[in-house]
This record gives sequence, structure tokens and C-alpha cells, in this order.
Amino acid sequence: MKKYYFYLLFFSIFSCFLLSCQKVETVLETALQTESHEATPIESPYVISLSEESKLAELKSTLLNITDKGIEYELEVIPKVGYTVDAVSLNGEEKEISDNKIRVILNGDASVEVESSRKKSDELEKRRSTVVDKMFSYTTTRFRYDKDYKYILNDKEITLSRDVLYGGLPYTAYSAISPDAFLDFAVSRDEDGTYLLSFPYGDEPFYWGGSCGNAVFWSWASVSSSIKFSYSANMIEENGAIPVGTWTYTTDDISNGIWSDTQKTCKQNGSDVLFESYALMAEGDALTYISPKGNHVMLVREVNIERSLSGRILGNKSYVTCMDQNGGFSYKDGADGVKYCSSCSVNSIISFESLFNEGYLPVTCIELLDDNVPLAEVVFKDSNQNDNFGYIDVTRGYFDSNYAISKVELTVTDSAGNVVYEGVRHTVENNPLRFGFSKFSTDDAEFQEDVYSGKIDTYSFEKGNYRVVAKAFFSNGSSMIVRDKTFTR
Repeated sequence: MKKYYFYLLFFSIFSCFLLSCQKVETVLETALQTESHEATPIESPYVISLSEESKLAELKSTLLNITDKGIEYELEVIPKVGYTVDAVSLNGEEKEISDNKIRVILNGDASVEVESSRKKSDELEKRRSTVVDKMFSYTTTRFRYDKDYKYILNDKEITLSRDVLYGGLPYTAYSAISPDAFLDFAVSRDEDGTYLLSFPYGDEPFYWGGSCGNAVFWSWASVSSSIKFSYSANMIEENGAIPVGTWTYTTDDISNGIWSDTQKTCKQNGSDVLFESYALMAEGDALTYISPKGNHVMLVREVNIERSLSGRILGNKSYVTCMDQNGGFSYKDGADGVKYCSSCSVNSIISFESLFNEGYLPVTCIELLDDNVPLAEVVFKDSNQNDNFGYIDVTRGYFDSNYAISKVELTVTDSAGNVVYEGVRHTVENNPLRFGFSKFSTDDAEFQEDVYSGKIDTYSFEKGNYRVVAKAFFSNGSSMIVRDKTFTR
């Protein structure tokens, strides 16, 4: 009798199992059919999720089939823009992956761990080298002044002596022209590459220099048309500074469009997250921080990583090599007899631990992150759309551009083709993408009067017809005519 009940019980369970399998297979066949009408989706009985450490990828799972060994899935790992998938593990076991996809058979919930790295290509390497080379030229330029110049920085009088051979742009805090435009004031160049500089407008050339944010901006701007920050504190995602790695931030971390306290942001993420993010940096990326004590940004040249046997990054032994222009202003003697500006560093070595403690966040721009983003052509807009305009409008208006504008050359000729005015107007750090060039106070003009050479006085022109041509020079190395108009005096 017991045997009978045992067989009956076994038969009942086996029948239920078969019925259950038949139901699942029936639903599966309906869901996976490939006829012209839409397939009915089937809900997976298992939860498949990415591990906490795999934030640089997304996971898409598709139920394929039911086998006698379990349920078969296709798992597609979708890397975050600018990153590649190096390895995939399922429940701790590494799996072979092809085209970012794997097929697996599961009998329960699963955790997927993805190892990622920065995308590499010849194009990205070229862009990153361009950025670093530009920054290097800013921090090592050799020059002399034609006379002594003085200006006030942070209530301190700075003297730039004509008797000194300098290297590296002088630091002028938040008011700075393009480092390329700095050399526009060279009146000659020696065989060894040393420039002789002569500045207009007296003995206080406050704008003729750079700052930390200014140097990184113009370095990135040699390849990027997506950046809009003017200094380190507003290097936020909205302005084109994209986080590197897996660190995150909230709206509370940003106040009025600038970082409120990046030290706080670092602590919220934790050292492990920031260390791994530092490890993902590439040549040309930047490190930015702001705190109640001040702000700063550095450009990355090289990253060196050391891990423990368990794979954890050793923050005191891992380090970055950076270039920057910091807030100090003095000069130090170089081996070649040049007094190099102490604010210009080309090989600053800083540990991951120090970066984290000081509150540095790793960022980059999209052009250095993804080579699928092509370098843009220059696009500009002239605020004056008329072919002809009045003589008082000759220097009125502005240009908008996707690339930063370092300077604009303005030439006015009479009806006989004689040049009656030539002048160069330089942009400043405040808004290098919008170039105002008016000496008038109008809605169109946001130009700071002292940052150009030569003031044009159209009231002194003789009556007649004139032509005005403006040529703009852009941060990607190109230049073009951006205004060609006529006017009558």
C-alpha cells in the first residue's frame, strides 16, 4: 500500500512538472515566435542585475529558451559612452564575451560584474596629445619684456622686469586673455625661440596672462567645441566637464552653477570610488576642486596605479602627473638660466590619497571621451545681419561661436582700397565663446574696453564709402572672415 501511495505521489508531482513545463514552453513559444504580428513578451522568472561596482555599463537581458538544464538568456552589456567592456563575470565566474554579448543558462537569480576601461583609439590619442602639447606650450613659453611692467594681484604689486628671461605665462587670476593671444604682443623672436613682448596701455598689463581654469579651458578648446566653463569652479557637466569614472553628485553639490564644495562630494562617494575613478583618467583629462579655501584645476599627463594583492587601489602609492597654473606668483631659476613662473608646473606628482583629501574630482570633455563624436567645424553668428550699416555701428555687435575666439582683427578701407584703420581685439576669460567688440554700451556689446589694441574713431573719417572686414581666430587653430560689410560716412 505504501508503494502504491509513493508511486501515486511521484506520478502526481511528475505530471504537475510536465504541465508546468508545457505551460512555460507554450508561453515561450508565443513570446519568441517570429511571425509578422508582434510577439507577446514573457516575464523572466529570475532577477539579473549588475553589481554595485559595474556603474560604467548597463545590462539588457533577453529570455531565449527553456532547456532541461535551466532557462537560457542572452545578456548584452552596454558600456557607458567613452568606455569599453574588458571582462564579464556571472556570479563570480568569468564568461567569454563576443560583441558585448554572452549566452547563459540560469537556474536562479544572477549578479553580473563588468570590468571597464577608457576607450582607446588613434583619434583619441591624437586629440589628447594636442591638448597636452597646448598646455605644455603655455607653461614653458620663453619671453622677455621690452620694459618693466607692474600690476596688482591679490593686493600685491607684481613687477615684470625687462632684464629677466621668463618661462611660463604670468598668473593674473580671473582676468586673462587666451594664452595664444599672449604672444600677439611679441615684437620679435630670437633664434632660440625667446619672444620679446611689448604691451599697450601703460605699465599695468593686468590681462596679459593666465589662470588655472583659463589654461585648461584653452587647452581643451584646441579640440573641443562643447565646453563653456570659464574657471575651475564652474567645470560642471552643464558646461561640458563630464565626470570620469563612477563618482556621482547631487543638485545639492552645485550652487548657482558652480561646485559648492568638492571635498564634500568626494567624501559622499568614498575613497574607493574616487580612487577607481582617478585610475580611469587618461592624458588630457582634468582634476578640479573648490572649497571654502579656494579652487583649482590641473591637466593630467600620466596616471600610475598600484594595487594590493586583493586588487584594491593603494591611494598613497598611486599617483598622477599633472600640469597646471596655480595661484602663487614668483619665479624660480631653471637649469637653462630661465626664470620659470612658479605658478606654471609641468610635472606635478600628486597621490590619489592627496587628491581625495583635497577634494579633486576627475573630469573630461566629450571630445576626449568618445571618438564617435567628430571634431566640429567652426560655426559662428554675427549679430549684425545687414549688408550695410551706419558708421557708428562699425565696431558694434558681437560674434557667437561654438569654438572659443582668441582674437579678432578689424580692418577698414576706403573706396580706393586704402587702409584707414587696423586693430586687434582680444577676448578675455569671462565669455570666450561670445566675442563682443564694441566700445559702445549697447545690448549687443559686452566688450571690456581695455582688452584690445587701437581705438577706432569713425567720426574722424572723411565722407565717403568704406568697407569693414573682421577676421576671427579660433581655438582649434582655424581663422576666417566673420564680417565683411560696407558703410557710408
